[in-house]
Amino acid sequence: MCNETTFVAVGVPADLSSTGRAERKKVQIDACIADLIRALQAADIDTRGCCCGHGKRCGDIALEDGRVLLVISAENAKDWFCRDGITWLTAEIGRRAREMQNRLARWAEHATRLEGELERSAKKRAEK
Repeated sequence: MCNETTFVAVGVPADLSSTGRAERKKVQIDACIADLIRALQAADIDTRGCCCGHGKRCGDIALEDGRVLLVISAENAKDWFCRDGITWLTAEIGRRAREMQNRLARWAEHATRLEGELERSAKKRAEK
């Protein structure tokens, strides 16, 4: 995994867009998973967020439809599938899904706050 980022053109859903409309734009993502994101985008599979894990945990790619892809390095794959098998993997997927839902909720709260600030600013300008 890496500590570098790169820019990739992705589809940004309306609820994550600063304009409130779905759009395509270049966003900064972890360089080591950029090819995966490009491949998903080329196949018209939109993503909502991603992180390579930076060597501290497995990476994840949140898909537009609510699924989460786990990114496991080749050297760690053996460890993943040797721990209590399906039970452990199922628990990890559930934990990561909850983590992504919490992250998305925080982004939505931030967007709502920004919208309120923009509305207040527009009202102040209109009153002048």
